[in-house]
Amino acid sequence: AGRSPHYGYGRLNARKAVELAMPTQPPQDRTVTVTARKDVAIRDLRSASLPVDVAEAAPVKKVAVEVDIEHTYIGDLNVSLTFPPASGVKPIVLHANAGGGADNLRVKYDTVNTPALAALIGKKANGRWTLVVKDTAKFDTGRIRAITVQLTV
Repeated sequence: AGRSPHYGYGRLNARKAVELAMPTQPPQDRTVTVTARKDVAIRDLRSASLPVDVAEAAPVKKVAVEVDIEHTYIGDLNVSLTFPPASGVKPIVLHANAGGGADNLRVKYDTVNTPALAALIGKKANGRWTLVVKDTAKFDTGRIRAITVQLTV
């Protein structure tokens, strides 16, 4: 009397039973965006840089980098991105003296238009990322305005 061959003597907590029966949800992807804004002068035949510190330690699933560079002759510019040493990823060239006399470089780079960025997939992103701009000719100058790193982890 009062004993079930399936459930014993105890009571059944219906809420707990439903929670335990629910399938586990995989963790949702998150988008992390970090921006550094600072006017950094780009002088003739010199390099300028703007670092951005990324605190996210989860492995990267997707990456995009947006640069805002004011310059009167973007064909003078070689733009690259360096990563934290722990990532093991070598510097990646984003812009290599293309564009001739066009003004300003406001571009979003991702793995579609810059396949080399795929080297970051699966790596931990935390640490200092640095945008490096080299002016390779005389007579035109400018400034780095901003860099934005957007990661899906």
